[in-house]
Amino acid sequence: MLPSLFLPLLLAASGTAEADAPLPNALASSPLVQDEEVPEEEKRGWEGSITAGAIIQTGNTETNNITATGNAIWYGHSKRFTANALWNYQDDTTGVIQRKLYGDAQYDHFLTKKLYGYGKGSADNDRQANLDMRWTLGAGAGYQFRDDDRWKLAGELGLAYVDEAFNADPLILPDPDNSYLAARIGFNWEYLANQYFVAGQSAEVFPSLEDGDDIYSRADTYAQTNLTDSIFVKLQWIWTYDNTPVPGNERSDHIYALTIGWTF
Repeated sequence: MLPSLFLPLLLAASGTAEADAPLPNALASSPLVQDEEVPEEEKRGWEGSITAGAIIQTGNTETNNITATGNAIWYGHSKRFTANALWNYQDDTTGVIQRKLYGDAQYDHFLTKKLYGYGKGSADNDRQANLDMRWTLGAGAGYQFRDDDRWKLAGELGLAYVDEAFNADPLILPDPDNSYLAARIGFNWEYLANQYFVAGQSAEVFPSLEDGDDIYSRADTYAQTNLTDSIFVKLQWIWTYDNTPVPGNERSDHIYALTIGWTF
């Protein structure tokens, strides 16, 4: 599914997508890349957004489906910190159908204006996938290919430790715990078409270095339309892949969400 989404990355990396007129300050490029042009007092600070969406049905059908996300980024002099969170919940008259929680945090230290080292951790819980907890912890190096008025594009390569704990019938899954050392391959891109429209994707793959069957991957693809300076509507597709799920479960899980959000 991911290969068809690589075209924007190739365009951005090659520089064929030239920036048009400068965008408003809210969409300006990161101070990490233009330190010499940014006043010292503007080199540090937080920015981010939160979103929420819900479908609630009563009467003949009794269901609740709620999705909420959040992300934040902090820019400092040669430093960057990012955090992301997801909560997806669904129930009906039979009880809780789905409860998914995900969060990650990453610290980047820039060695040059483009090359940086990173450390990242994440945690994931998924009721439908019988996943009590999957957490990852790793480090590596990244390269910021583009960070300008139109494109943001970075690629990362490193190592990570992956630990998984599943909840399933012992007859189906005798050993519910699994852990391994993995490589981590990641990338993220964002295209700022104008002050009203933004699209982007972040993705990472964890192929095990101990067992070729153990592969975990996650991708977050989104398109966002700004209604005001701080209010927006977001269409999001979150794809999670586990090559060795609990027997009887699918390898791929998808969340499609239409939410309204607020930037800060």
